[in-house]
Amino acid sequence: MALTDVMPLVLRFPPGLMMSPDEFFEFSAANRDVKMELTSRGEVVIVPAAFESSRAGLRIGAQVLAWADVHGGEALGADMGFTLPNGAVRSPDAAWVAPHRVAGLTADERRRFLRFAPDFVAEVRSAFDRLAAQQDKMQEYMEQGTQLGLLLDPETRNVYVYRPGREMEVLHDPESVPADPVLPGLKLILRKVW
Repeated sequence: MALTDVMPLVLRFPPGLMMSPDEFFEFSAANRDVKMELTSRGEVVIVPAAFESSRAGLRIGAQVLAWADVHGGEALGADMGFTLPNGAVRSPDAAWVAPHRVAGLTADERRRFLRFAPDFVAEVRSAFDRLAAQQDKMQEYMEQGTQLGLLLDPETRNVYVYRPGREMEVLHDPESVPADPVLPGLKLILRKVW
């Protein structure tokens, strides 16, 4: 089997057995070594890890963290789950949440998946991901309240830029990608990512 034949594992449940986002949180806590997401249709998607996408996601996250340390808000990594308004639980490779959105969180809310879409997300396509599925996920983020999304494809060096109410923009092998106006002044340097 070629690496390109390996796909994320999708577990489907009969309607009476589908997990709620809270049940999925407990399921995730019991299976910490497995990266998974819950779709709005109640499917559990188990995503295999890959060196290149993990490295790229961490490097994007490091740039967002450095920016957030100066400007505020919370930079979050791939182990953070976001319960979207449509019931999906997604874990982007890197995310940022504005300071006013985390300021009022209770101690209990801080120990669980956040119950809203992040303001910024970055997803890195791995060898295991179908491009169309990743693009659908990015569109879902936009529909659920995310203000800026970047889908990076290390193989083609394409960056797909998503903003609500606008057409997706494709950049081929850019040196940097501005994150304005969501993260004012931040330019994500891609030579540090590829």
